Amino acid sequence: MNVQSFTNNNIKIVRISGEVNFENYNKFRDDLLKHITGERPKILLDMEELSYLNSMGLSAILKAYSKAKKEKGELRLCRLQSHIKKLFSITKLNEVIIIYDGLEEAIKEFTKK
Repeated sequence: MNVQSFTNNNIKIVRISGEVNFENYNKFRDDLLKHITGERPKILLDMEELSYLNSMGLSAILKAYSKAKKEKGELRLCRLQSHIKKLFSITKLNEVIIIYDGLEEAIKEFTKK
């Protein structure tokens, strides 16, 4: 699992690659949470290269989402693999967290807010 970030139009884009599982859950959670700083953070998780996400990974994303909301910010997702998108659908988290198909679309929509 690898987490990298950069900023585009005041949006912190966090790219996640590899697998999030029991062995690296704590590092994943900590990496996500450290990116949520300042007032009204805008965080976009780019998950195009994420090949596996278990329930612990889902809980880390939900924890990061809650932290962003607490800071009056937002966390959104983009470019999920179909099997990961299905996981968000089954758990109904796609009704809580905004998910985009493309990175450019996500940046454009996120910038409007």
